[in-house]
Amino acid sequence: MALNWKPYIYNAGGHRRALTSLFYAGISQGLDPRKLCEVGADITQLTSHDCKQARILADALTDYAPKDASVWYFRAQALRLGMEDAQALKACDQALAIDPDHVESLAMKGKLLIQLGELEQAERNLRKVAKRSLGMAVAPLCECLIRQGEVDRAGQLISDFSKTHPPSAGLSALECARCLLSGDTESLAQLQQPELISVVSGGPDLATLNHALISSLKNNAAMVEEPASTTTVNGRQAFLNDLLPKRILDEMIALIKQEVERYILEHSDHSYLADLPGELNLTAWAVALDDQGFQSSHCHPGGRLSGVYYVDAAKDLDRMDGSGALEFWRPPKELVGPVECETRLVQPQDGMLLIFPSYFYHRTIPHRGRDGRISIAFDVG
Repeated sequence: MALNWKPYIYNAGGHRRALTSLFYAGISQGLDPRKLCEVGADITQLTSHDCKQARILADALTDYAPKDASVWYFRAQALRLGMEDAQALKACDQALAIDPDHVESLAMKGKLLIQLGELEQAERNLRKVAKRSLGMAVAPLCECLIRQGEVDRAGQLISDFSKTHPPSAGLSALECARCLLSGDTESLAQLQQPELISVVSGGPDLATLNHALISSLKNNAAMVEEPASTTTVNGRQAFLNDLLPKRILDEMIALIKQEVERYILEHSDHSYLADLPGELNLTAWAVALDDQGFQSSHCHPGGRLSGVYYVDAAKDLDRMDGSGALEFWRPPKELVGPVECETRLVQPQDGMLLIFPSYFYHRTIPHRGRDGRISIAFDVG
């Protein structure tokens, strides 16, 4: 099955440098601040979400155009990336003081209020967003309702929205949480089908690739320690195109695409894979976990399919206690109710590649072992 793929970005560093030059040239030439915000967002995407770099760009923009709402929204994004939610909220308020109808800032404010526990205020804010852009508001509004115990209202909103819009990983994940909290086991079983977790075991033909990957990734200085706004604890990660020589990167990307195409063919009748984009975009990043390293429960709302390839699953794990296993279907603690959820564990092995819907909540059981563990995660959307 041949799918259309967007070109994969090689030499991320070169792209960053070119865009950064364009960004500062645009400031010196007096370009539209909104265009410069777009360039700044592209740079941030190419820096493994480096919050320091984003903050530098935001400082330059607020000095350049302090009366532009888009600039303050960009600053809010940079601050949120660095987990500075209270300061990000102030930046949103500054944007809305300039333009009370700046819908992106309204939506960001609602999300920040959720994180800060101000749920009633968040709901009021997101209701305003919904009047202008329901698509921008529906997922955070549903999360807000679920956290307030309004699971039926959240379910109705999800149902109504899904009738006229293509599948969304973020919304489908929230529907799983709603089903769990409301005891709707039948609907939950339809969403969390075990056969949607594809496990492809590695063979000896991948040994050469794994050796090359380990050589490039182990102790790579470009990997960022516990990046802000990610779920990695006691580990490092960075985008793959910052870390690998092109030959090895080509081989890894080809393997992922091959297995994704096979997965889509096998599950082509599933409603979640309906209305796929005309061109698929692949994003991949490496994760290295140390002793006691783990990733907390999360989903990938920006993808349609997600996956992980285990380069080095660590030889000294205590397999009996589930150390280092990948656990599916347990929501984040903020969305967990009194009903115990069914989960599935997959024990990693060298060369194993997993693919699953991006809305599946998943986490890693803390890795206990002297050897580090290296994996490559990816999103397709």
